[in-house]
This record gives sequence, C-alpha cells and structure tokens, in this order.
Amino acid sequence: MLTTTADRVELWYDLQGAGDPLVLTGGFGILHEQFHRVTPLLAQRFTVLNWNWRGAGHSDRAQARDYSIELWTEDLRAVLDAAGIERAFLWATSTGSLIGIHFAARYPERVRALITYPYFKTEPELRRVYQCYQHIFDVFGWDGITRILSWIGSPEERLNSAEGIAFARWERECLERSLSPSAFNKMCQAYEDVDLTADLGRLGTVPVMLLAGTDGPLGLRAPLVQRLSEQFHAAVPHAHTQLIGGAGGTYCMLEKPEETAQAVITYLQGLSPKLAG
Repeated sequence: MLTTTADRVELWYDLQGAGDPLVLTGGFGILHEQFHRVTPLLAQRFTVLNWNWRGAGHSDRAQARDYSIELWTEDLRAVLDAAGIERAFLWATSTGSLIGIHFAARYPERVRALITYPYFKTEPELRRVYQCYQHIFDVFGWDGITRILSWIGSPEERLNSAEGIAFARWERECLERSLSPSAFNKMCQAYEDVDLTADLGRLGTVPVMLLAGTDGPLGLRAPLVQRLSEQFHAAVPHAHTQLIGGAGGTYCMLEKPEETAQAVITYLQGLSPKLAG
C-alpha cells in the first residue's frame, strides 16, 4: 500500500500498469472502487493511479477535520508529487469531477487532458438533495441512502433487475467501508455550496472531454445535467462530449466498462499518437 502525508494527513494511492500516467478520481463514497472494472483495461496502456482523499477510504480519517474541494485538490497534488508524476491525464467523475476541474484550473501545466462529468457547480436543487441525503441517512442509515443513490445513478430498467439489486448491495458495502457516518454528513456539506464557473475559464489550454452515460436521473439526457453540460460547453467551447448509451450518467464505467474504457483510450490516443501502439 502506497501512502504520502499532506499537512499531517496520510493519503492512500495505488499504481497499476505501465505507460503514461492516468489519474482516476471517483465520487462520493465509492471513490477508487468506481473504476474497479476499467482499471485493469486501462492499465494495459497507462500507469493508472487511483487514490483516496482525506477523510475517506484508505486515507486518514482521524486527522481529517476539514472537508472542501480546495483541500481535496491539494491532496491530489500531494499524491502526484509522491508518485513522481509531473504531468498526467485526469479522469474524474461524479462529485470527484469537482476535484478534477479545480485541479486542472489551478495546475494546468500538470494536466495533459481532463476527462470529466459536467458537474462544476451545485445548483439550488442539488443543494437541497445534499441536505436531504443527510436527513435520510440520519433516519435510515446506509440502506436508505444506498437506495436513493442507486435510483439516481442507474437507468430505471436496471433498478429492480438481479444485476441492479446486486449493484446496490455492492454500493452499500463501498459506502460503509469508505465513510464514517460523520464523514458522510461532512462530505455532503462540503458539496452544498460549490461553484467552479470561474475555473472553467481557466481550462483554455487543457484538452477536455465530457464523458457520461445517457440514462437515469444523472444521465446526460436529464434536464439538470443537460443544463450543466450546455453551460460547460459555453465556457469551454473546445470540450468534446462522449456519451455511453444505455448507462447511468456517472455509472457508465461500472455498467459498460469495456465501452467506456475504449472511449477514454480512443480520446487520449487522438491527443497523443504515440499511445496508439
């Protein structure tokens, strides 16, 4: 297990494969496990770095008193420094998109390309969702919050299938394994008032691809996500959009790993021809 320390907080990271570095940043309490189906595919061409920010997963929880996109972004910088990675491709999704976008805007010289979900600010309706999450969790615990997250993340036809039920159980295990109850609430609070609109204007030198599944409440066809995507493109007109049909918005890498991994590989190959071999 690889670790480094940032202001007395121990941070976990993992390296697999060989080649140009590709850093993966998952969302909410799933963290690196959001990429567990695509990491082996990507590691055939890249050095894949998975990591956990402070307060979650394998990283230090006891010393993590503060939660913010700012701090988590600096955690990522510390991990890259510890791994000896000067420049990397970044792939961030779900709430991890906020970290990826902020890092690319703050340290564009360290980012060869950014692949992200179009979540760059917390609209008022999303703020209410995070507040509701906390109330639901306080009353119904991990079972209750997992049912909500599974419904939000997955296409409707998948929810009550055997595969969908198994996925919900797996997600519950991830959440309980990765977060304490207090960490869950503090994480929700950290997302309530985020607006990275100004950061989008700083991505002019960074190649960007928006990657998302088409279906479910977080799919790119959903009105809220479509609105965020349009605003993202208005601020970053060079951004390319890649849709994964029939998959949930931020769960495309879990539901359709081969197709999603290939979309990432194809995009990065287009930016760097030497990767095509």
